[in-house]
Amino acid sequence: MTKDGRPSPLHDTRLFVGNGEAYSGKGISHFENYDALAFALRLTWWLNGEGFSIGHTPALYIYYSTDLPAGTIKAEAPRYTPDDWWFRQVKVGVPKGFPGENALQDAADGLIAVLKALKPEDAAMIDRAAEIVTANGADCRFLLKVKDTAKQVIEISTTIGVFRQPSLLFVAMTDKATGTYREAPPASIQSYDDGVYLAGKVKIARSGIEIAPRASYMARLVVERNPDAATWSMDEFVRAERPVISGLLKFR
Repeated sequence: MTKDGRPSPLHDTRLFVGNGEAYSGKGISHFENYDALAFALRLTWWLNGEGFSIGHTPALYIYYSTDLPAGTIKAEAPRYTPDDWWFRQVKVGVPKGFPGENALQDAADGLIAVLKALKPEDAAMIDRAAEIVTANGADCRFLLKVKDTAKQVIEISTTIGVFRQPSLLFVAMTDKATGTYREAPPASIQSYDDGVYLAGKVKIARSGIEIAPRASYMARLVVERNPDAATWSMDEFVRAERPVISGLLKFR
């Protein structure tokens, strides 16, 4: 994250709904369509893996409003103050009656419109990413860590589950000599971003692969609620088709 104005990879998108004053928080509530929230996070992380940025802010706050014509974008100017430099706020118009039976599609269309308005030169990238995450949904994987050795490449990735459903943390091995891809059964984690804290370092031994968490208080809490998501034995790895997986994510 770069509060000095340098570009920062986008890695967090939050959705709100209401016709109040978005920038003050009055008349606004969190959007509770969990499928739409999952789509927004998956699209954000996929774009992150492509190096996508909206400027110095790593987070995007979107406010869906029926007071604006559908598809209309009203973006607040970027801020550089100590308390709120890290997020950008944007209103987007949605159809009357939102959220209704088409809430997921309307929310997705609004998000895509916002991203294109902020970065019109990346419109093709945004469309391509939206197609991938729409087609693959919960099966999309997001690459958190890569360890490249003389003989193999180890990849740690996660899925993004819909709220209250677990996400899955995967470890995979690709043999450099043969190109054979193998992976172990995934570990279930409580939240999609738990994997970010768990995947601090990758340790390889004859017996298996272990991931050591990041050295932070938050990482210790994540380990406590995911005690079985750190070690895989070598005999757990089986050949598989390489999944749909993003580029390596960056959070700073």
